[in-house]
Amino acid sequence: MSGNGNKPKHGYVARVRDNTRRYIEELLQENVRLRGVIDTVGREQQVLRRQLDDLRIDLDRREQQHARLLALLGAAESAARGFEDRFAEVEQQNANLARLYAASYQLHATMHRSEVLQAIQEIVINLIGSEELAILAGGPTLTPLASMGVDEERLGALDTSAGALGRSLATRAPVLCDQDVAGIKASIPLVVGDRTLAVILIFGLLPQKPALDAFDRELLDLVATHAATALYCAELHEGKC
Repeated sequence: MSGNGNKPKHGYVARVRDNTRRYIEELLQENVRLRGVIDTVGREQQVLRRQLDDLRIDLDRREQQHARLLALLGAAESAARGFEDRFAEVEQQNANLARLYAASYQLHATMHRSEVLQAIQEIVINLIGSEELAILAGGPTLTPLASMGVDEERLGALDTSAGALGRSLATRAPVLCDQDVAGIKASIPLVVGDRTLAVILIFGLLPQKPALDAFDRELLDLVATHAATALYCAELHEGKC
């Protein structure tokens, strides 16, 4: 009886052992499969890393190219602005030369004193940009010869020894300033030899012209020379010298 009673026990153990062996074999096979998957994933990760590195290198190269293109574009824009500024400067110089020629021609186009004085006023109005001016005869009293936009009482109260007027008479050269105590922005004596024929006084500028610049200085120097000569020749022509 005992022998027959042991058979089922041994059969159960054998089944458990077989099942355990099969389970272990399946686990080992699954482990091998998973190792293969892991190896495959690892290889794919390496490929992806290389691709990512390549993409990063390509991105860096593209960023460098973009930076170079931006630098080239900036240089081209700067050069274009330089050419534009130079072109504008050349145009301004040509305009200035035309203005200087017109001023010189205008002064010497007549032999009449009144017309010379009118030409001087037109130069100051149109080329300097002022409608507040006066032309005074040289001498101790500085008698008004012509004026625009300035009260004659104001002219009679001028001090010939102070401010821009005094400095210009003393140096016998044009004096420009923002505005002196008498409200004068420029004083231009017209000198021939040792004689001061007249003096041009500019009191105010047009609204669109905030101040006198370097070209105005050149133009006023021209006026000081040519206007004095033109006025002197006109006086000779009219027998007033």
